[in-house]
Amino acid sequence: MRILTCGFAVLDIIAAGLERLPEPGETLFAPLGVKFWIGGHPVNVSVDLMQLGCARGEVAAVLAVGKDIAGEFIRRKLEESGVLPYLQLVDDADTGRSLVLVLRGRDRSFIGSPGANLRLSLDHVMDSISEFSPDVFYLACGILGEFDYAIDKVLELCRSRGMITVLDVARPYGKGWDFLAKAFKHVDIFHANVGELSEITGLKGVAEGMVRLHELGVRLPIVTDGRAGAFLLARGRCLHQPSFEVEAVDPTGAGDAFCAGLIKFIADRDLSKDKLVNLSMEEYAEMLLLAQAAGAACVEGIGTTTGVKLERVTQLLESQGDRILSSTAVKPC
Repeated sequence: MRILTCGFAVLDIIAAGLERLPEPGETLFAPLGVKFWIGGHPVNVSVDLMQLGCARGEVAAVLAVGKDIAGEFIRRKLEESGVLPYLQLVDDADTGRSLVLVLRGRDRSFIGSPGANLRLSLDHVMDSISEFSPDVFYLACGILGEFDYAIDKVLELCRSRGMITVLDVARPYGKGWDFLAKAFKHVDIFHANVGELSEITGLKGVAEGMVRLHELGVRLPIVTDGRAGAFLLARGRCLHQPSFEVEAVDPTGAGDAFCAGLIKFIADRDLSKDKLVNLSMEEYAEMLLLAQAAGAACVEGIGTTTGVKLERVTQLLESQGDRILSSTAVKPC
């Protein structure tokens, strides 16, 4: 299957394993070093897919970057990974950047600049879709400037051509969540974490939030909650699966690795849109299991994609998969 990812791209500057943040005027040395790495949901998902076993030519990414060293770094890393880059080069903005600080045992903190992501062109995306002609279209939105308000047009086009549509989000920059409303009816899989789900739907419960997304048109709402595992709604039933047990070094990119696992499951089984929404609950549990294994492998390494390797994912599935599947629960929503 051919997979096209789309959305924002950033250069991540990562300091992980920190015991604390420095006081004003103080210099701290990062125990695990300061790393430069590629970032942004579609960048991470596309590279993860290659590392999970997709063949060269099967995965592409459509992005906007500046004409600078950061943009060239992203292009080079994509090509080295086997991803086909469809890059829109922006004259009047730098490539997006993100400073990632990871305190030991805690979630990461970000200081970001969206840069060229705010200039992503609808025409560039539409032309890239027509040229690459994917079977699966993954879109991450929220910090794409005016393009965010046109995602319904993009997803409608993809769905009309029989593509499986996967929508992911970042907390929006310069706007609220209302831009999503028109897009939901064109979405096969929508992924969010529990915080994003609550903000989008205005509901606190995961089950209630997923039901609301389904009422708005999403065919398969999927929610991740870190150590609490993952949730899925299908045919009026809610599935909850516990997480893998691993030592987390850097959680950056775990949600993207999860989405890559979802898409790899779809690709491995060559699922059509109709087959995807008519799987058994046992098959959905297997889909979440692969996705969670990819996310768990991700957090064991520093950087968004360094830990996502097929060998490690296979090890996790073999060592913990049976336990997790036996603990997966399904109940009416």
